[in-house]
Amino acid sequence: MLARSVEHIFWLGRYLERLDDTARLVNATSHLLIHSHKDTEFGWPVLLDVMGLDSADVLASYGLTVQNPAQLAQIEQAVMRYLISSNDSPVSIRTACSQLKYNARTIRQLLPRDMWEELNKLESFASSIV
Repeated sequence: MLARSVEHIFWLGRYLERLDDTARLVNATSHLLIHSHKDTEFGWPVLLDVMGLDSADVLASYGLTVQNPAQLAQIEQAVMRYLISSNDSPVSIRTACSQLKYNARTIRQLLPRDMWEELNKLESFASSIV
C-alpha cells in the first residue's frame, strides 16, 4: 500500500513537471518565432522533434507537410493542437492533466485540500481547451 502511494506521488510529480515543461517550450518557441528574423529556418516542427517525436508523421496526420511554406499557419495550429489540447497525443498538456488527475485521485487522502482543488481547476481548464 505504501509503495503504491509513493509511486502515485512520484508520477503525479512527473506529470506536473511534464505539463510545465511542455507549456514552457510552447511559450518559448512562440516568443522566439515572434522576435526572429523573417528568413529564419527555425519553425514549429522543430518543437515536435525536441519532444522526441517525428514531426513529419505528426503533421502528416493533420494532412500537412513540413517543407511546405504555404502551410505555415496550419502547421503552427497543428503543432499547438497536438502539444496542448489533443487527447490522442501522449505529450499534450491535456493528456498530462488527465494523468495528473488520475494519480491525484488515487492518493486523494494524502493530498492537502488546496492542492486537490487546484488540480481539479487545472484539469477542468485543460478539458475546456478545444
